[in-house]
Amino acid sequence: MYKIEQNNDQEMKNERMLNMRAGFDGENDTLPEMFFGKDAIDKKEFEGVLSDYYHFRDWHQNGKPSKRKLEEPGLLKEN
Repeated sequence: MYKIEQNNDQEMKNERMLNMRAGFDGENDTLPEMFFGKDAIDKKEFEGVLSDYYHFRDWHQNGKPSKRKLEEPGLLKEN
């Protein structure tokens, strides 16, 4: 992995953990309802893509980074 990708990965996980400490979780990873529906984004497809995103980031399906990711150097530690 290139240095810039590592920095981005660390920043995303740090931001995610800060948001989780503030009370946000995977339930908040959505779009406003006006973006879903006929002639718009299919909500089931969006949820599937979000699930794939979590998988590729090595996060749990609730949006929380895995323990392995949290233990990587340079990341905030979970309380």
